Amino acid sequence: MCGIVGFWRGRPLDAADRVVLDLMTDSLAHRGPDGRGTWLEPAAGVALGHRRLAIQDLSDAGKQPMTSADGRFVLTYNGEIYNAPALREVLRGHRHVFRGTSDTEVLVEAISHWGIEQAIERAAGMFAAAVWDNRLRTLYLVRDRIGIKPLYWGRAGDAIVFSSELKALRHFPDFQPLLDLNAVGDYCRYGVVHAPRSIFKGIQKLEAGHILTLAGPDKSTSMRYWQLPSVLPDNASSIDDICGLLDQIVHEHLISDVAIGTFLSGGIDSSLTTAVANQARAPVHVTSFTVGFDDPRYDESHAARAIAEHLGTNHVEVGATPKLALDLIGQLPEVYDEPFADSSQLPTLLISKLAREHVAVVLSGDGGDELFAGYSRYHWVSRIGALGPPPVRHILARLANNAAGLMPATVCLRDKRTKLRRFGELAAQPGLLAMHDNLLAVSRENLMRNRAHYPAVQKHGETPGTVREMQVSDTLSYLPDDILAKVDRASMAVGLETRVPLLDHRLVELAFSLPTEVHVQNGVGKALPRKMLSRHLPVGLYERPKQGFSVPVGVWLDGPLASWADDLLSESAIRAQGFFDPTAVSKIWREHKQGAVNRQHELWMVLTLQQWSRHWNATP
Repeated sequence: MCGIVGFWRGRPLDAADRVVLDLMTDSLAHRGPDGRGTWLEPAAGVALGHRRLAIQDLSDAGKQPMTSADGRFVLTYNGEIYNAPALREVLRGHRHVFRGTSDTEVLVEAISHWGIEQAIERAAGMFAAAVWDNRLRTLYLVRDRIGIKPLYWGRAGDAIVFSSELKALRHFPDFQPLLDLNAVGDYCRYGVVHAPRSIFKGIQKLEAGHILTLAGPDKSTSMRYWQLPSVLPDNASSIDDICGLLDQIVHEHLISDVAIGTFLSGGIDSSLTTAVANQARAPVHVTSFTVGFDDPRYDESHAARAIAEHLGTNHVEVGATPKLALDLIGQLPEVYDEPFADSSQLPTLLISKLAREHVAVVLSGDGGDELFAGYSRYHWVSRIGALGPPPVRHILARLANNAAGLMPATVCLRDKRTKLRRFGELAAQPGLLAMHDNLLAVSRENLMRNRAHYPAVQKHGETPGTVREMQVSDTLSYLPDDILAKVDRASMAVGLETRVPLLDHRLVELAFSLPTEVHVQNGVGKALPRKMLSRHLPVGLYERPKQGFSVPVGVWLDGPLASWADDLLSESAIRAQGFFDPTAVSKIWREHKQGAVNRQHELWMVLTLQQWSRHWNATP
């Protein structure tokens, strides 16, 4: 796990370019605290940089950028190739001689032997890579199938620039950090900037499963090399087949020359990942990490503790208090680079800091909800859709809104009133996919000062929609742009590698090749992970209502975070930053404080952008 940077100018490089490359590379020292490397081809105008988090082959034989044995390809990459041992043996059969034991060397020699496309198709792992072909004078940028690792790229002056994080691009002299207001609008509705956009004009996120070929600083073509498979109703995979594949994948994900642990929330996905990893490491036990909260509505630490005790892991806990949250909030603009409004970024950053004190690598259970239909929104949407056709649902929506309006505006009733209004909003939607889109939005109101940049709500009409369509949508968008971005930035901010075995493409392909009926049984998702987990744990330890990895932001905004929020949400601050309508923001802040409606998600979105804008001095 590392950080990569680079650029390709339309002219030969000079001494100043070497300084620029050094600045860009070292701005990502947090992603790679164990070493650095740079490579330049001055005549071709190409410069590559790398910050190293040493996980496999800690010797200099694993340093990057790395040149293939034949001298043709130069690679700088961030990630892990989990089937590297198998690929190494195949390449040895083709008379490749290896200097070390790193997966980096396997990848660059695979590219040398098979070419970029075949090598990437054979690789199982998470990766963002830049590959320079000395012979063809071509630069390739590659991102893994699911989008686990980030890669930004774009044009700045006469150059192509790229980096694992946006902050490195600020050191390139021709980079202009001009805001893309359509990306700001995307953020204001969904709380994230969706690929391929970034918050800046001219800079994009390379989309998951793509190879970008650059034949020159102004010549580019993009190719999708992988996509989600179609349903295969005759797939006869048994629970033993699936367990066997997961066991193999977790074994591969445990390959490391440094200490390794797991995130354990107490939910099904993290418990399954921890159980399989702990079994694979026997008789040595993994170290598991959990975040707890004072508020029992959000706390799963007791469940995680019970699971850890049953499995025998070395368990470590940390409490997410309002004070710790306030201490971390000031770091968020630097950690996340662009506005990001998933409030679970706070406990993710906290648990990453805790884990890094003990290990350098952790396994996470992320991805299970998308693969195995675990999100409660899938089932809420299906149930609301089953209430009747749109005219019937619209009547129910009016009844729910009227009932919410009759309830006293007190804090103790705020959550009940908010749920009634949310039901009303969903029931009023024309179809299931529109409901799903509504649920993904952190703000359904246009709070922007310039309302023209707020994205138009997708017109799904009365399309019936299915759980599978919602799974696909989340896997292609919500997963890489929210969940995986959150985990990558938080963990890499402290030099921690996070691996996600449930998102190995072989397991993804198997999960999506099975019909929905295999995943959802008796109206409950994750049927397969539940069956797999029952082989490791008593049912009573993990069968309970899903809580999700969320924080009591609404409660904190009423108390310990109130003064911080008051500062950023003041009329003068809103006008100075220039993103939002001061009247609209004042209204939702007032409603929240008075107890009328729980506006925590909209407020967190506004606060995050306000703070990011102030930190980076970025205004429309």
